[in-house]
Amino acid sequence: MNVQVWDHDKLFDDCIGYIEIPLLDMILAPGVWKVNGLYDLKVPEGMAPEKVAKGLGQIYLQAMFLNSGMANQTAEPPVTDDIESQVKAQQEKLEGNLHVNIIHAKNLLPVDDNASTSDPFVKITFNDKTLETKHLSKTLNPIWNLKGSKIPVSVLKSNVPPLGIQVIDHNTIMSNSLIGLKEINIMDELVPNPGNNFVDFGFIKMFRSMGY
Repeated sequence: MNVQVWDHDKLFDDCIGYIEIPLLDMILAPGVWKVNGLYDLKVPEGMAPEKVAKGLGQIYLQAMFLNSGMANQTAEPPVTDDIESQVKAQQEKLEGNLHVNIIHAKNLLPVDDNASTSDPFVKITFNDKTLETKHLSKTLNPIWNLKGSKIPVSVLKSNVPPLGIQVIDHNTIMSNSLIGLKEINIMDELVPNPGNNFVDFGFIKMFRSMGY
């Protein structure tokens, strides 16, 4: 028996992982719940290595086999995993403030018409909140030195969106051009170590802090 866990998308669904359970044990013991527990998901073909490194998760299954015409006279077995704690954990909220200093960027990609410079600014998004710097003209090494920005955070811990960072080239006549972007998982990068700690996220140096 092959069981797959999928991520639903508007365009293409992605397989998160799968498990395979031999049917023979269930067939040889009809009417008995031979499957009752947590199973580690296996890596689907074509999954990116960076996703595999984080672990694929587990799935809890219960299953039994009944011969044709055989009545089900066996009650479902108790779930051995602590579901109540998981439900409670999923309802916990992450609340506080994300303090961000946007200091500088360096060696940016030139995207202006002359292909030698850019007019960059930074746009940061989290949930429905947006933070932007002013744009700086004709530079690939901008210094915004924007400090003291604060983004309110109030989301379920089970569904924390990424912190989106975009470096954008400002255009007066035509539409703006994206220079580069990065997404930060704040549950991994910021929440475990709240306080006055600096972290370098590649092309932008940012201050990290969760609190009030």
